[in-house]
Amino acid sequence: MKLFLMRHAKAKDTFPDYSRRLSECGADSVKRLCKSVNADMFKNVGEVWHSSYERAAETAKIFVKASGIKAKLVEVDGAYPDSDPQAMLERILSFRDSGKDIMLVTHNPFVESLSAMLAGGGVYTVFRTCTLAGYTLVADPTDLAPCGLWSLDFFVSARDLA
Repeated sequence: MKLFLMRHAKAKDTFPDYSRRLSECGADSVKRLCKSVNADMFKNVGEVWHSSYERAAETAKIFVKASGIKAKLVEVDGAYPDSDPQAMLERILSFRDSGKDIMLVTHNPFVESLSAMLAGGGVYTVFRTCTLAGYTLVADPTDLAPCGLWSLDFFVSARDLA
């Protein structure tokens, strides 16, 4: 199973927080990011999960359209800035029985905490806006590795692209 974690793109500075839409720069950065990755990586993605916050939903929609992913967009609870990453990881792991990959578009600090769990808790990775990481589950969870064993396949930020 592959898991693609993405932090939403740059949003406008408006209020309330949950209804902040992407800035024009943010929308452009999602498209730029899509051009830099091989769309074939996403051919087995069954669902693209995102929080109900507008900026995450917009990021997911733009990414799906620009990359040509043939996956269902799904608004999920538990993908907010202060959500429990362990609960989300359990939900992600339950999806592996589908035989499909999954993408999650979400927020900081949640995405960074989830990424740290995938790395075994010893590595903290900074997700700037419009950053995408790909992971592969290489071993199911055990008593010694309750999150399973994951390999980091790639990590790319739109900010680093010319």
